[in-house]
Amino acid sequence: MLKCIHFEKLQLFIERKHQTRAYKISLIKDQNFEGNLKDEILLLQLQCRRKKEFKERDHFIVIYEILGSEKKLDQLNEFLNKQSPVMAYEY
Repeated sequence: MLKCIHFEKLQLFIERKHQTRAYKISLIKDQNFEGNLKDEILLLQLQCRRKKEFKERDHFIVIYEILGSEKKLDQLNEFLNKQSPVMAYEY
């Protein structure tokens, strides 16, 4: 029984340190923002892979797969919330 409890705690610890989130980000057409996003991802020491891009009439949608700790991904969320070119995002 104790082994199961310790295993669950270890599993939660690992899940918080190694999360992968697929971010769907709707952007106003701004060429500079993607460079800023990549800089922020590097600054936070996250790993990312751009998966898809959809162009709409007045904006475009980019999907990134981002890997990192829960804390760093939450910091990325704060960054996205503060950016004016970001119309919306979800993961």
